[in-house]
Amino acid sequence: MYNQDDRSGTRIPFRGVDLEVKEISLAIDTPDGIVLVVGCSHPTIEKIVEAAKSAINKPIHLVLGGTHLLPAKDDQISSIAVSLRDNWSVRYLAPVHCTGEPAFAILKETFGDRYIYAGLGTTVLLGPKVTVKAEEGQPNKEAMDEEDFRSYREAMTQGPLRMFLGADKRLARLRQ
Repeated sequence: MYNQDDRSGTRIPFRGVDLEVKEISLAIDTPDGIVLVVGCSHPTIEKIVEAAKSAINKPIHLVLGGTHLLPAKDDQISSIAVSLRDNWSVRYLAPVHCTGEPAFAILKETFGDRYIYAGLGTTVLLGPKVTVKAEEGQPNKEAMDEEDFRSYREAMTQGPLRMFLGADKRLARLRQ
C-alpha cells in the first residue's frame, strides 16, 4: 500500500502501515474456504490474505477484523478493495474498528451483498453464505447506522488513532 510522492514519482509506504510489525491472524480451514480473523492488519490486509492463502491453499471465504485503512486515501482504499475482491477472490468481508469510516463505505460498495456488518455484539454465522445475527432485541444491520457513526466518530476523535484523522482534515469533518 503506497502513497505516490507527487514531486519525485517515488512510491512510499502510506502512513500507518508498518510492514515490520508482526501480527498473529487466525486462519480457519472450513469446508467453504479460509475464514481469516485479523487484528489490525498493520502489515497490510493484502499481505495477511496472501500468507493465509499460500499456507492453506484454499480460497478466502471470509475476512473478519480490522483492515487498518483509516490512514489511507480513498483511491488507495478503492484499489485495495478491488484487489481483495478480484485478485485475492475474498468472498465475504466483515471489516471492523481500525478500518475507518471512509473505508467502510468503499468496502461496502465494492463487496455489495458480500459485505458483512460486524458491529459490537454481532454474531457472524458461517456457512456457504455468511450471515449475521444481532444481539437479542437488536435489529440485524447491513451497515453502520447513524447511532453507530456517532459513537464511532466520538471514539475516533478521542482515541489514540485521532492523529490519522487530523492529517487529512477528516477530524474536522467527523466532528460535524
